[in-house]
Amino acid sequence: MLAEADADAWLKEALARALEANERQEQTAAELRAENARLREELARRDAELERVNAELAVLQRLVFGRSSERARPGAPAAHRRPSPDLDLPGKRRVRPIPILGLGTHKCRLGTRQ
Repeated sequence: MLAEADADAWLKEALARALEANERQEQTAAELRAENARLREELARRDAELERVNAELAVLQRLVFGRSSERARPGAPAAHRRPSPDLDLPGKRRVRPIPILGLGTHKCRLGTRQ
């Protein structure tokens, strides 16, 4: 009888420990699901921001480089490339007008930081 009572008590304690562990795991799983949802929302916001910035960059690149850079890109046939008059004249300053949104056209020295 004593052995059965000890075994019964041990089983009850084991069951209680297992139930507590199960509750902790359920709480951890809920916290991880919430964090996962938050991170997915943040990732979606960052993806949208990256897409917006890339679109703005494409517009600015077209403004700065125009269509001539498409002809001068690597892999384009050499016959289609046109030299830039601002860059290929010896003794000339390397200055080219750059349109800036809302500010008109400004001159920028190529190859220098401003």
